[in-house]
Amino acid sequence: MSNEAEMPAISIKERPHPRKAYRIVMTIQNAPGPFGMIEGSAQYDVTNLQECGEIDSNTGTAYHINTSPPIQWQRLSDTEYVATIHSDLMIDEDYYGRGMCHWAFTQARARLKATGAEIETRFVPAISAEEIAAGQPVTWYFWKERYLVNTPLPSNGKGFADFGQKNLDTVPVDKQHEFFTITLMPTEAQL
Repeated sequence: MSNEAEMPAISIKERPHPRKAYRIVMTIQNAPGPFGMIEGSAQYDVTNLQECGEIDSNTGTAYHINTSPPIQWQRLSDTEYVATIHSDLMIDEDYYGRGMCHWAFTQARARLKATGAEIETRFVPAISAEEIAAGQPVTWYFWKERYLVNTPLPSNGKGFADFGQKNLDTVPVDKQHEFFTITLMPTEAQL
């Protein structure tokens, strides 16, 4: 059993008026078809678990504390979408009477499916907090053959998750046309 599954439930607080916003434009190129489902999330992790978190009595280590609130991808065109994330969304809190837990924004993700059916591949491009803060675009390559899949679901009850690859160095040149790209371009947003 993982520590995450055993962690006692806590009430995580979000800042009602976060001030540090980033706009991420997602551009899809050469995909084999449209995406009927596009959703996403931002991930935040507590950075000082040992000082503030609930301790697992079996291991003596603190349970991992994170949260991934949803983000909305708004359609700009058939191949472009935009989302806004806030790096300061989470409020530091003393959850267990052991000291203040400090949150850090770690990454933003999108999840795309051809129609949204459970059996379909989930294409999951991500961009790290460091890449976002630096204004660094990230391009992910995904194999087109995974776009529509007609195979049984894996044991977890969900379709295959494809996290892509950042380059095609290991793919023969004559096979590189079999991939489509998803680029995430971050910019600081003015509030």
